[in-house]
Amino acid sequence: MNGSGAYVVGLDNGGTAHKFTVMDRDGNFLIDRLVELPSRVTEGPAAAIRALRDAFEGAIELAGVDRRAVFGVGFDTPGPATADGVISSRGGTNFGHGEWRGYDFRTALEDELGLPVVVKPQDGNQGKGVTVNVT
Repeated sequence: MNGSGAYVVGLDNGGTAHKFTVMDRDGNFLIDRLVELPSRVTEGPAAAIRALRDAFEGAIELAGVDRRAVFGVGFDTPGPATADGVISSRGGTNFGHGEWRGYDFRTALEDELGLPVVVKPQDGNQGKGVTVNVT
């Protein structure tokens, strides 16, 4: 994820809550505490994407970062999902709503935010954060 901006926003999508952070190109985190917002995934994709947009906006506001200075988003979601962020055609524990089956989470989030999104599906490393190469 390369770009002219100075910051990356990390969004962690959970079954009940979204967590977020902001990091600069030197690897410094600009948010020093855990912040959670409702994920709304049980309401379906449209509600969850709106909630992720709210989390993104909350992250940059809390960090004091201008949106134009953000060059991308690191996104972490439970699955089953592909490395590109497409939810299994069978859905999943956190994605019981029928509209989740085969849903392209990454593209929907990119479209909503107008920024590139890199996905890291959760693979048992929950709670360890979003890993994004900022160079």
